[in-house]
Amino acid sequence: MEELEEWDKLIEKECEKTEGVKFKGRYGPHNKKYHWAHFFKIDSYDKWMTLGQDMPRDYNKASHIVIDLFQ
Repeated sequence: MEELEEWDKLIEKECEKTEGVKFKGRYGPHNKKYHWAHFFKIDSYDKWMTLGQDMPRDYNKASHIVIDLFQ
């Protein structure tokens, strides 16, 4: 959980540097240890693609990511 909170801070910092992307927070149900979601408000898909180009990712800790985009 501590590492996840650190990742939240890193994501929030990257969003602040990326115009048109706002980090809305993380949701995780209490009954699932490894299921959680980050929520963002974005102006466009192109803005989303610029987010986190320099953000490190440890594939041992987050082996896959699923992205759902709602317009």
